[in-house]
Amino acid sequence: MESTAIHPYVPYKIWDEEGNVLLNGEMKDWLKSGEWKSYAINEQGVYFLQQIAHYEYGFLNGEVILYRNDGAISMVQNYQLGKLDGKWESYNEQGHLSLIAHYKNNQLDGDYIVHDEQGRVLYKLHYQEGVLHGFGLIMDEDETPLFEVQFWNDTLKRIKPRTEKPLFLLCGRVSHYTPWCGGMYGEGKSEYLSGKTILVRKGKQNDDTKKLLKRAITIPGGWYFTYVKNGTYCLVDQRKMSRDIISSFSQTTGQFYKEGSESCYEIWFQSCDAVIKIEDEHKTDANLNYSSRCFVGDDPCMEYNGPYPP
Repeated sequence: MESTAIHPYVPYKIWDEEGNVLLNGEMKDWLKSGEWKSYAINEQGVYFLQQIAHYEYGFLNGEVILYRNDGAISMVQNYQLGKLDGKWESYNEQGHLSLIAHYKNNQLDGDYIVHDEQGRVLYKLHYQEGVLHGFGLIMDEDETPLFEVQFWNDTLKRIKPRTEKPLFLLCGRVSHYTPWCGGMYGEGKSEYLSGKTILVRKGKQNDDTKKLLKRAITIPGGWYFTYVKNGTYCLVDQRKMSRDIISSFSQTTGQFYKEGSESCYEIWFQSCDAVIKIEDEHKTDANLNYSSRCFVGDDPCMEYNGPYPP
């Protein structure tokens, strides 16, 4: 007669060559179950706890905590049988809360709260089944609401000022296009960017000697939000924070590559990704569209003149 016995909990561990435990948990019926801990060694040779996760029937189920190599919490997630479900928290390197989100059945669903580098709330929004839907608030540096916004299926429908100050909402969506670079049945791909920082400076040119006015962080769906007074503004991505970026571009050498000139990089750096003029009204379509190029990536000046895959 065939046995129907259930396998009991079995300890499971993996060690490195020095005897440090890298993975520690239990198996039930040959599937991960209960609490699992993973460890790593950082660049300074310090052994640290990297993650605590909980499993059921082999799926992530319950709370998952991720740690930085200094022992500080980086992220707290919640799962329901392998799918994100519940509260999500992220922390920056200074230990400040940077994001609170809520998921349901692996989709954003509920409050979505973005914080700045000091942990102050930038905006509170609401997702439903993966898209912006419902009411939200855009805050100032003191976490005082400046604007109430209403979204319907990822479309901004209404803006209601919460202040008498002469301030206007500046927002839009940020996307990135990756081209098709050869090969069978290929095509380019465009996607909205989340977690990208947009910088705002006064004027029509990106001048890193001038004061940086605002930073805005994109959220899932590519939206970013900030506020300004009447005037003309230069919007750029985080890479153009400082002219030092120019020296960071690697110069790939080879038969089919031509190095970018210093003047090309200088022109690229000084150019705004968008110039926005505010005149007594909100600007809600300040969209930014970025793209990479085949075999040179996001390098704005290097040229590739070689063959493409068939």
